[in-house]
Amino acid sequence: MAMTYAPAPSEGAIYPDPSDPWVPGLLKPAVAIPTGLVAAAAGAGAFIQSGLGLAVSISAALVAAALVVLAVIDWQTHRLPNVIVLPLYAVAGLPAIYAAGDGAITWKALGTAAAAMAGLYVFWWVLAAVTGAVGFGDVKLAGVLGLALGVHGGFEAVTGGLVLPCLLGGVVAVVVLLSGRRNTEMAFGPYLVMGTLLLTSVLIILGNLLSDMLVAVIDPRIKFDHA
Repeated sequence: MAMTYAPAPSEGAIYPDPSDPWVPGLLKPAVAIPTGLVAAAAGAGAFIQSGLGLAVSISAALVAAALVVLAVIDWQTHRLPNVIVLPLYAVAGLPAIYAAGDGAITWKALGTAAAAMAGLYVFWWVLAAVTGAVGFGDVKLAGVLGLALGVHGGFEAVTGGLVLPCLLGGVVAVVVLLSGRRNTEMAFGPYLVMGTLLLTSVLIILGNLLSDMLVAVIDPRIKFDHA
């Protein structure tokens, strides 16, 4: 299966260009309304699940909402515009720095986030440069995911920014191959987004439930108030 990537003439710009194909496509009511609703739901879920102080929670909500928009854009046009992706580094990074100084997260967590950002960026950059299987827009987005997920821990960053996207994209690629469409181009951004949102919305919730159950089994004196 050929997975090619050709940068748009304006992809390097850091400002929106109305002539870019993603702008009119995103503004169509049939796309804009459901995208906005899903983005709002993702943002609300990320805010509730963050638990790392107000600054990081707001940051998580903004990043999650933006990820939904980026997934739709990439699905439609195979582009991840810099005007959305690049500001997310500040949206995710500055609140994390503030939270570390305020004590809402540890400096170790901030260092983990920085390391995850660099690690995922380098991994996907090498993959893009050597194989061409992903675009450099995916590379920049992966760095954002490492930064946003890394404040929760290295495991979360690697799982959401590497393992789950590869698994999800791999499953779809197998389906495409079995259907005989070997020359189909695949946008990888949606799988990066799905991996992150799946981790934050489902796995973290399940992890909290399992930890509560295990604690209750280990020490029956501990009771949880579900009122």
